[in-house]
Amino acid sequence: MSGNKAIKESLKAEKLSKRVWEIDTIRGVAIIGMIINHLLYDIALLPSIFSNFYSVDNSFIRWLYDSVSAYIQTPTHAFFHSLAFLFLLISGISCLFSKNNLKHGIKILIAGIIIDLITYIIFWVASALYTNKVITLSELISVDIRIVFGVLWPLAIGALLITLTKKLPYSKWINLVLALGCFTYGLVFGLTSRNLHFSSGDEMWIFIFRIFDQQPVLSLTLPPFNYDWFTNITGMSFVNFLKAGIGLVNVGSDYFALIPWVGFSFLGAFLGQTVYKEKKSLLPKLDGKWHKPIDFFGNHALIVYITHQFILMGLLIGICEILGYRIF
Repeated sequence: MSGNKAIKESLKAEKLSKRVWEIDTIRGVAIIGMIINHLLYDIALLPSIFSNFYSVDNSFIRWLYDSVSAYIQTPTHAFFHSLAFLFLLISGISCLFSKNNLKHGIKILIAGIIIDLITYIIFWVASALYTNKVITLSELISVDIRIVFGVLWPLAIGALLITLTKKLPYSKWINLVLALGCFTYGLVFGLTSRNLHFSSGDEMWIFIFRIFDQQPVLSLTLPPFNYDWFTNITGMSFVNFLKAGIGLVNVGSDYFALIPWVGFSFLGAFLGQTVYKEKKSLLPKLDGKWHKPIDFFGNHALIVYITHQFILMGLLIGICEILGYRIF
């Protein structure tokens, strides 16, 4: 038994040694950045969460909220939002190393659907509270967190499509053409959907960093619902749902249109087949224990993505409740 165990441990160590460490580390950095960004977003929602936010005399929380609210209006925040492309780029590269992209894509797609459903359930609960006059209509609108096509959607669709392109001749170049096509499509709609006269440098940089989010915004319907069943469930018509999927309209919270964002997955697949065709690290001399804590987040990216907002919001609400803030 000890001999078999030693062999298994040796095979496990060999498998780990062949991992391209920078892929896990970059993914981990992106995940950590996302957690920080979402925490700041949650702080900016405090007045919408606590009914007595402005009546509680807590200088630190007020300073924190004011600082974060100002930060969200800056190019820095827009830049960190745009770093979401790293998830898709790394996912595309990782498809080269994975032997079961179909299973991986389906798993991410299911997770994306679950996340969307959870945000809708929260909204429906808030809608019921509004009906009972517990919260006002303006408060309901401000806490509308419904997600339609969150970042997991282009991640999943990208993995599923790359499963197909990998089997085609000249797949590397097909992935590059698809990536460039997606980017061109996104740039055309991003550039033509907004006035390019900027009143400040900050406005210009925010536009550049969020150019793929510049499509006209589609407002989701609010209760009471008097529409067809699809609109009642999703908050928009089926036609608008399809438009949102291909990036013609910006809709919901945390929106990432399948086109152009899936283009980063195709670009990653191209880089994987070009730069990482030997399936070896490009920076072996920089490998070491220093990046292991970061790799933890990269190796468990999907679990962290699904759970982090519940943990963050739970901690934030718990701390604020102790300090005297109340939801109702």
